[in-house]
Order: sequence, then C-alpha cells, then structure tokens
Amino acid sequence: MKEQQFVRPTSYTMLSESEMQNTFGGSVHLPVSRDYLNREYCQGFALSLLGLKAVTGMTVLEVAQELYAHAVAYYHGATIRNNNSINSAVKNYLMNKGSVIDIEDGGDTAIRKAAYAVIWHILEIK
Repeated sequence: MKEQQFVRPTSYTMLSESEMQNTFGGSVHLPVSRDYLNREYCQGFALSLLGLKAVTGMTVLEVAQELYAHAVAYYHGATIRNNNSINSAVKNYLMNKGSVIDIEDGGDTAIRKAAYAVIWHILEIK
C-alpha cells in the first residue's frame, strides 16, 4: 500500500526554542496546546517533529492524531467520555494524562493508536 503524500499546510510552524528544549532523542514531551485542536496544525507540527528526527518510526498522520487526541481530551473531556467508540481504558489514560503529551519513537500501543484515529476521524472540534 502506497503511503499518502503529505503537503505542508499553510499554518506549518517550526518548533520553538522552548519546545526543542523538551525534545529528548527519540521522544518528545510537549505541553498540551489549543493549537493541537486544529488538525492541519497537528500535521504541520508532526512533520517538523519527524523532519528533526525528534520522533521516529511513526507517520505524520500517527503523530498528528496523537497530538489531536490529547488536546481534545484535555480541553473537551466530556466529548471523549461520552463517545462509545473509544475504549474505556484509553479514555481513562487520556483523561488522566493531564497537560503533557509524551510521544515515543514508534508510537503508542495499538489500542491507543486506534483510539487516536477514531478521535481524529469522528470528533471534530471547532
């Protein structure tokens, strides 16, 4: 299966100095931001993380989905709690995670990745 080509969005932003200070060889620890409620922004930011090799072993979409899911849980928790398409263990993980997003090389567990994809495709926050 051919991977979809990604076009850099107009809202693409490079990592700031403070965000770079939170990057530790192969994983990132980022504060949750309202910017991550915008899917296009998440894709641009994911592209910068992968381009800098701050995270490896993931696609742009996987990183973007994880950023988006954490932001939705942090800022719109009721939306997550009330959705029956999301595994309850993942709901609890997201709701208890707090204000930090940890993205490890290779990504999260398969169940969490699936939940991030559900949140990305079903829960559009405006």
